[in-house]
Amino acid sequence: MLKVSSRNTTLVSALAISFCIGCSTVIPSEPEEAETEIVAEEREACPMIKTENWAAWINAMPGPGSSGEKLIVTGDVTFSSGGHEVELIPGAADRSMRPMQQFTLSVKQPDGPATQAITTLQARYEGVAIAPQYRGITIFCDGEVIAEIDTVEKVY
Repeated sequence: MLKVSSRNTTLVSALAISFCIGCSTVIPSEPEEAETEIVAEEREACPMIKTENWAAWINAMPGPGSSGEKLIVTGDVTFSSGGHEVELIPGAADRSMRPMQQFTLSVKQPDGPATQAITTLQARYEGVAIAPQYRGITIFCDGEVIAEIDTVEKVY
């Protein structure tokens, strides 16, 4: 009789557990809400509407006062209002013979009131080329890739 009771207890316990598993509900916690707020703040760090017309080339034109080949990267950045400032900041490059160069688009938002008109600015970088050829350029804004340039030609 003790064995029958043990079987019934095991069966009842298994049924109770299966019912509890089926009724579980996930309740969002505060940390997930905080993560959502951080993502919203990150989006505000790159407030542009769009970017386009990205190009990169190596200026190899010799001449007086020339300090060697220069890498030039440009692109258009459009905002929903005026007063922004943009800058391309060079970042890491891989160590291959034809490196992939990374840049970060830094956006400074207006300090005070700004015009409420769609405004397009040109972001431009001009600096010493670290290699005679590049495999490509990747541009980030707040950790997100916003443009990739696959062709970097040398011009004279």
